[in-house]
Amino acid sequence: MNYKDRIMLLLKGSKDGGSSSEPKQKKFREKKITRLHLILAALVVTAVLVVFVVIKVKIATKDVPYKEYEKILVNSAEVYYNVKDIEIKEGATDVVTAKELINGNFVNTDSKLVDKCDGYVESISQKDYNTGEYNITRKAYIKCGNKYKSVNYISQ
Repeated sequence: MNYKDRIMLLLKGSKDGGSSSEPKQKKFREKKITRLHLILAALVVTAVLVVFVVIKVKIATKDVPYKEYEKILVNSAEVYYNVKDIEIKEGATDVVTAKELINGNFVNTDSKLVDKCDGYVESISQKDYNTGEYNITRKAYIKCGNKYKSVNYISQ
Protein backbone atom coordinates (compact mmCIF):
# COMPACT_ATOMS: atom_id res chain seq x y z
CA MET A 1 0.00 0.00 0.00
CA ASN A 2 1.52 3.24 -1.05
CA TYR A 3 1.28 6.67 0.47
CA LYS A 4 -1.63 7.79 -1.74
CA ASP A 5 -3.74 4.76 -0.83
CA ARG A 6 -3.18 5.30 2.87
CA ILE A 7 -4.35 8.93 2.63
CA MET A 8 -7.47 7.85 0.70
CA LEU A 9 -8.28 5.19 3.30
CA LEU A 10 -7.72 7.67 6.09
CA LEU A 11 -10.03 10.21 4.43
CA LYS A 12 -12.74 7.58 3.89
CA GLY A 13 -12.54 6.60 7.57
CA SER A 14 -11.42 3.05 7.02
CA LYS A 15 -9.99 1.14 9.97
CA ASP A 16 -7.60 -0.75 7.76
CA GLY A 17 -5.20 2.16 7.46
CA GLY A 18 -2.46 0.53 9.50
CA SER A 19 -0.98 3.16 11.81
CA SER A 20 -4.21 4.88 12.83
CA SER A 21 -4.66 6.32 16.32
CA GLU A 22 -8.26 5.07 16.43
CA PRO A 23 -7.79 2.29 19.00
CA LYS A 24 -6.16 4.65 21.52
CA GLN A 25 -8.96 7.20 21.15
CA LYS A 26 -11.59 4.50 21.44
CA LYS A 27 -10.04 3.22 24.66
CA PHE A 28 -9.93 6.73 26.06
CA ARG A 29 -13.62 7.38 25.23
CA GLU A 30 -14.75 4.10 26.68
CA LYS A 31 -13.06 4.55 30.05
CA LYS A 32 -15.52 4.05 32.84
CA ILE A 33 -16.03 6.44 35.71
CA THR A 34 -14.00 5.12 38.59
CA ARG A 35 -14.70 5.32 42.29
CA LEU A 36 -12.05 8.00 42.59
CA HIS A 37 -13.90 10.18 40.09
CA LEU A 38 -17.12 9.80 42.08
CA ILE A 39 -15.39 10.67 45.35
CA LEU A 40 -13.75 13.74 43.80
CA ALA A 41 -17.07 14.88 42.33
CA ALA A 42 -18.79 14.44 45.70
CA LEU A 43 -16.05 16.43 47.43
CA VAL A 44 -16.34 19.27 44.92
CA VAL A 45 -20.15 19.41 45.25
CA THR A 46 -19.88 19.33 49.05
CA ALA A 47 -17.29 22.11 49.05
CA VAL A 48 -19.47 24.30 46.82
CA LEU A 49 -22.51 23.72 49.06
CA VAL A 50 -20.52 24.56 52.19
CA VAL A 51 -19.31 27.81 50.63
CA PHE A 52 -22.88 28.81 49.71
CA VAL A 53 -24.19 27.98 53.20
CA VAL A 54 -21.41 29.97 54.88
CA ILE A 55 -22.05 32.99 52.66
CA LYS A 56 -25.80 32.81 53.30
CA VAL A 57 -25.30 32.59 57.07
CA LYS A 58 -22.90 35.54 57.04
CA ILE A 59 -25.38 37.64 55.07
CA ALA A 60 -28.26 36.64 57.35
CA THR A 61 -26.39 37.48 60.56
CA LYS A 62 -24.85 40.71 59.27
CA ASP A 63 -27.81 42.89 60.35
CA VAL A 64 -28.50 41.22 63.71
CA PRO A 65 -26.63 43.77 65.91
CA TYR A 66 -28.39 46.65 64.16
CA LYS A 67 -31.83 45.07 64.62
CA GLU A 68 -31.06 44.52 68.31
CA TYR A 69 -30.02 48.17 68.66
CA GLU A 70 -33.32 49.22 67.05
CA LYS A 71 -35.19 47.13 69.66
CA ILE A 72 -33.14 48.75 72.44
CA LEU A 73 -34.11 52.19 71.13
CA VAL A 74 -37.81 51.25 70.94
CA ASN A 75 -37.77 49.94 74.53
CA SER A 76 -35.87 53.01 75.69
CA ALA A 77 -38.39 55.31 73.99
CA GLU A 78 -41.25 53.55 75.75
CA VAL A 79 -39.55 54.10 79.11
CA TYR A 80 -38.77 57.70 78.10
CA TYR A 81 -42.43 58.49 77.39
CA ASN A 82 -43.53 56.83 80.67
CA VAL A 83 -40.91 58.61 82.82
CA LYS A 84 -41.42 62.00 81.18
CA ASP A 85 -45.21 61.42 81.28
CA ILE A 86 -45.59 62.44 77.65
CA GLU A 87 -48.84 61.46 75.99
CA ILE A 88 -49.28 61.23 72.26
CA LYS A 89 -52.55 62.66 71.04
CA GLU A 90 -54.93 60.40 69.17
CA GLY A 91 -53.87 60.13 65.53
CA ALA A 92 -50.62 62.05 66.13
CA THR A 93 -46.98 61.16 65.57
CA ASP A 94 -44.07 62.03 67.88
CA VAL A 95 -40.35 61.56 67.37
CA VAL A 96 -37.58 61.25 69.93
CA THR A 97 -33.98 61.12 68.75
CA ALA A 98 -31.42 58.57 69.84
CA LYS A 99 -29.25 61.39 71.21
CA GLU A 100 -32.08 62.50 73.52
CA LEU A 101 -32.46 58.93 74.77
CA ILE A 102 -28.70 58.55 75.28
CA ASN A 103 -28.31 61.93 77.01
CA GLY A 104 -31.25 61.12 79.30
CA ASN A 105 -29.57 57.80 80.25
CA PHE A 106 -32.41 55.73 78.80
CA VAL A 107 -30.05 53.74 76.57
CA ASN A 108 -27.31 51.50 77.91
CA THR A 109 -24.09 52.97 76.52
CA ASP A 110 -22.29 49.61 76.60
CA SER A 111 -23.44 48.91 73.05
CA LYS A 112 -20.76 49.51 70.41
CA LEU A 113 -23.36 51.03 68.10
CA VAL A 114 -24.25 53.94 70.41
CA ASP A 115 -21.34 56.03 69.13
CA LYS A 116 -21.47 54.75 65.56
CA CYS A 117 -25.18 55.16 64.80
CA ASP A 118 -27.56 58.07 64.55
CA GLY A 119 -31.30 57.65 64.60
CA TYR A 120 -34.70 58.24 66.10
CA VAL A 121 -37.80 56.48 67.33
CA GLU A 122 -41.12 57.35 65.78
CA SER A 123 -44.22 56.85 67.96
CA ILE A 124 -47.55 56.78 66.13
CA SER A 125 -50.97 56.76 67.76
CA GLN A 126 -53.29 54.78 65.47
CA LYS A 127 -56.90 53.80 65.93
CA ASP A 128 -57.62 50.09 66.16
CA TYR A 129 -60.95 49.77 64.36
CA ASN A 130 -61.69 46.41 66.00
CA THR A 131 -61.65 47.83 69.53
CA GLY A 132 -62.14 51.53 68.78
CA GLU A 133 -59.12 52.44 70.92
CA TYR A 134 -55.93 54.21 69.97
CA ASN A 135 -52.75 52.14 70.19
CA ILE A 136 -49.22 53.48 70.12
CA THR A 137 -46.74 51.77 67.83
CA ARG A 138 -43.06 52.60 67.94
CA LYS A 139 -40.46 52.03 65.24
CA ALA A 140 -36.75 52.84 65.42
CA TYR A 141 -34.85 54.10 62.41
CA ILE A 142 -31.06 54.17 62.48
CA LYS A 143 -28.18 54.90 60.17
CA CYS A 144 -24.73 53.58 60.98
CA GLY A 145 -22.34 55.15 58.52
CA ASN A 146 -22.23 53.20 55.26
CA LYS A 147 -22.75 49.84 56.97
CA TYR A 148 -26.46 49.89 57.80
CA LYS A 149 -29.52 52.03 57.24
CA SER A 150 -33.07 51.20 58.34
CA VAL A 151 -35.72 51.01 55.68
CA ASN A 152 -37.58 54.36 55.43
CA TYR A 153 -34.90 56.17 57.46
CA ILE A 154 -35.16 59.94 56.96
CA SER A 155 -32.22 62.08 58.05
CA GLN A 156 -33.28 64.73 60.53
